[in-house]
Amino acid sequence: MEMDSIEVPKFKNKVAGVQKERIYLVSKKRRREELEKAHYNLFKLSSSKVILLDFQTASGTGALSAKQHYMSSCKADPSYTSSESWNRLRKAIRLFTGKERIFPVHQGRPAEDILSEVFIEKGDRVLSNGLFDTTFANLSHKGAVCIDMPAPLSERFFRGNIDTVKLEEALRDEKAKMVLMTLLNNTEGGQPVSLANLKRTAHITKKYKALLVVDACRIAQNAHFIWRDEVGGRTSISEIIRECFSLADVSYMSLKKDGLAHGGGFIVFDNNEVSAMLSEEFEKRIREVRKEIFRKEGNADGYGGMPCEIMEQGAQGLREVVTLKHLKKRMGDTEYFQEQLKKAGAKIKNDNPPGGDAVYIDAGALLPGIPYPAKTMEIALYEEGGIRSCGIDSIMFGEATRGEILRLAIPAGVYGKEHFDYAAYVFGKFMKRKNELKGFKITYDPGELRHFDGHFAPL
Repeated sequence: MEMDSIEVPKFKNKVAGVQKERIYLVSKKRRREELEKAHYNLFKLSSSKVILLDFQTASGTGALSAKQHYMSSCKADPSYTSSESWNRLRKAIRLFTGKERIFPVHQGRPAEDILSEVFIEKGDRVLSNGLFDTTFANLSHKGAVCIDMPAPLSERFFRGNIDTVKLEEALRDEKAKMVLMTLLNNTEGGQPVSLANLKRTAHITKKYKALLVVDACRIAQNAHFIWRDEVGGRTSISEIIRECFSLADVSYMSLKKDGLAHGGGFIVFDNNEVSAMLSEEFEKRIREVRKEIFRKEGNADGYGGMPCEIMEQGAQGLREVVTLKHLKKRMGDTEYFQEQLKKAGAKIKNDNPPGGDAVYIDAGALLPGIPYPAKTMEIALYEEGGIRSCGIDSIMFGEATRGEILRLAIPAGVYGKEHFDYAAYVFGKFMKRKNELKGFKITYDPGELRHFDGHFAPL
C-alpha cells in the first residue's frame, strides 16, 4: 500500500446502516498490469479485484436502504403475471409520475430502443438539451439526425436548459419530429432544467406538432434544484416531479438512477391536451410500444424483463428518492466532493451549482494540446490510487462532443467523506505529474459506443 500521507479507505456501504463491504488497494504494479490486459479500458477491469473507489457511474451502483433490502429479500413475488411485486411497483410509479399508462422495461436503454423503433424514421431530426451516449446511439442507429442545443451559459442556476430560440427555429423544419429533454442534463455537467424552460419547450413543441419526450433518469434531483432555486420551496418535490411528467407526451426512466434500484425502468404515456398527435394515431403508437415490450422484454403487464427483487427495490426507491433528507444528503455529498477536488486543482465544468450526483472535471483545460485528455486523466487516477471514473468526451461522442470532460459519478449512499478526501488526495498527486503525460491513441475502434469496447494505448 503506497499511500503514506492519507489513510486508504477500507470499507464501503452495501446496505445503508446495515452492511459494509471490504475494499482493497492493490499495488501500483498490479494496477498497471491490469490496465495493459484491459487495453486501457476501465470498463474491462474487474471491480471487486482491482478497483478501490468506483466513480464510473451512479447508475444501478448505489447502496440499498434497509427497507429496500428487506423488501427485495423477503417480499419479492416471482409470479409471471400481475405479481405483488409488479403491483407494488406500478402503484409507486403512478404516485411518482401521476400517470396511469405504464409499461415496464428492464432498464432505461431498452426504453430508448423501443421508442426509437416506434416513433423515429430515417432522416428525422431529434432536438435536445443534451442527449447522453446510449440515447444518441439508439436514435442514430434508427437513422435520426441528433442535434443538441443547450441554452447559453447566461443562466446562473439552470445550465441544463434547452435554447428555446434555436428550438423554435429548428422545429420549422418538417423533419424535426421529436424533442427529447434529459433531466438532469448529463452532458452539460449534471445541470438542471428549470420548470419554466420545460414549460416553454412543451408550448413550442405542441405548436409545431412534434413529440415531446422526457428522459426522467434523474428527475428527482432536477426537481430538488427547481424546489430550491426556482419555486423557493413553495411546493413539494413530488408535485414538481408530477408537473414535469405532465408536460411530456412520452416519458421514460431508468430505475437505476433516481429509482435507487440495481435495475429496472418504465415508459409512461400521456394522451391529453398536450399530446402531439391525434388520439387515434397516438393510441396506435402506444399499442406498438406494448407489442415491442412483449417481443423484446417480456410480459408488458407483469415484469418487462425485471426480476421481482428489482421491482421491490424500485417501488421502495421511488418513495425514498423524493424525501428532502435523501436529496439534501445526495447534493451535499456532491458539493463536498467537488469542493475537495477544486482545492486539489480541479477545474470544474459548470460548477455553480454543483451537478446532481457527479463531479465533472474539465480535462481539456487541465491537459491542453494532448490527444484524449479525459482518457489520459482517467487512466492516471486509476494508476495513482485505484480510482475508476469515466470520460464524457470525444471517445464517447466523436465529432458530436462538446468537451473533454472526466465525470466522477457518486453512487448513492456508498461513500462518505473519507472516500472523497482520499480521491481528492489522489487527484492532487495526478496534478503534480500531469505535465509528464502525453495522451492516448485508439488501437481498436468498434464504431458506436467505443468507450465501452474500444482498445487504447498511451503515447
